[in-house]
Amino acid sequence: MRFADAVSLYSGALLEDCDAEWCQLRRLRYQECYIQTLEVLIAGYEQNGMLERSLHYAEELVHVEPYHEVGHEAAIRLHVSLGRPGMALLAYQRYAQLWQEELGLVPSDSMRRLIQVSEKIAIQCYNSTHSQQTSTILTMADTFVIVNPASGGGKTGKRWVGLDARMRAEGAQYVVAFTREPGHAEVLARDAALAGAQTVIVVGGDGTLNEVVNGLIAEDKPAADVALGILPVGTASDFARALGLPRDPLAAAIYLTRQAKSQPLDVGRVDCMRGGRPATRYFANIAGLGFDGEVADRVNRSGKSGGMLTYQLALLRNLAAYRNKRVRLTIDGVTRAGVMNSVVVANARYFGGGMFIAPNAQWDDGLFDVIVLGDFGKFEVVENLPRLYRGTHLSHPKVTELHAREVRVEAQERMFLQAEGELIGEAPASFRILPKTLKVLC
Repeated sequence: MRFADAVSLYSGALLEDCDAEWCQLRRLRYQECYIQTLEVLIAGYEQNGMLERSLHYAEELVHVEPYHEVGHEAAIRLHVSLGRPGMALLAYQRYAQLWQEELGLVPSDSMRRLIQVSEKIAIQCYNSTHSQQTSTILTMADTFVIVNPASGGGKTGKRWVGLDARMRAEGAQYVVAFTREPGHAEVLARDAALAGAQTVIVVGGDGTLNEVVNGLIAEDKPAADVALGILPVGTASDFARALGLPRDPLAAAIYLTRQAKSQPLDVGRVDCMRGGRPATRYFANIAGLGFDGEVADRVNRSGKSGGMLTYQLALLRNLAAYRNKRVRLTIDGVTRAGVMNSVVVANARYFGGGMFIAPNAQWDDGLFDVIVLGDFGKFEVVENLPRLYRGTHLSHPKVTELHAREVRVEAQERMFLQAEGELIGEAPASFRILPKTLKVLC
């Protein structure tokens, strides 16, 4: 296949409409010529000196065909050519792990030679800059993009092709990695931080954001000096709403590449029980126990393809069986007890698909806004639901707003805990604010 034929074949599958574009590409992926087309595009753009474009197709090739050694080798080689030995080492690490753990094979001689070149370049960078880092993974692309194609009921994967094209047209340069399973974004974020990325951008929803936040923090401190960026393409994207980012993913992409500035971001730490064992998680937006925890559990079990409607249906379905909990709540050492519907520990303002739950919260003030929903009856919940979306519920006599650096929640009944819309455990749970732990682009 000639290079011009490959360009024509690939471009012919790209239509203006995102959904149609994705359908055409998926049809093309099931044809034998799809892999060959990508191979020709990689080689052609590399020969023409368009290394970033060649790398784009190499990453696409290893995403759709994870065991394609030529694609992995091309990605590593192009990272080296672009002066990013750190990313080459990272790409090799993933390749070697895949090869050894899943196939029981060892990397080829050509791959090992490539990585030796990467290590030599990394050491030269170390000697020239007198860096204090001990790792040989010293330089890489400034920006690492983590895409969760399954978020938003699969819409993220459909929209990424258009977003990627527009961001690169704006002059953005970055490395892309696609998540393969739950928890993978956390691993990718940690690897990127250790490899020296200056910016990690999340393309997905709040659940993907939560994984990335946990990947960027180690023992209550940032794993590296990394700025967090968000392209809101998930089911809710409540944290992006709190930051004031454009709701349209394409507009948000343009904003990130042109105007966004780095701002300090507080992070919440929660120690809870998960599966009968102690667990620790971090969150950037909001965590909550009680009714919202059970709604999050239902949403995650039923799927998120319905968007905002998914949350609203889960809320109404949970109302019938939900019983308020007998709770012991400690706020900065002061304890109160009572029957409660929910305890919401907020670093930012929105959760549950646009509910303005904590209208006074600031994500950089070193304090949680704790919203306690008291002994609400089922009809009271439905009646006051519009007030939750408008942020006018704080005047209700059964709603209490508190501010704290530390919070502990204990319950006599089982009380589910969610963070960023993901079920992460249950009570007892202890929260602590970590002021200005990360940086966020907004």
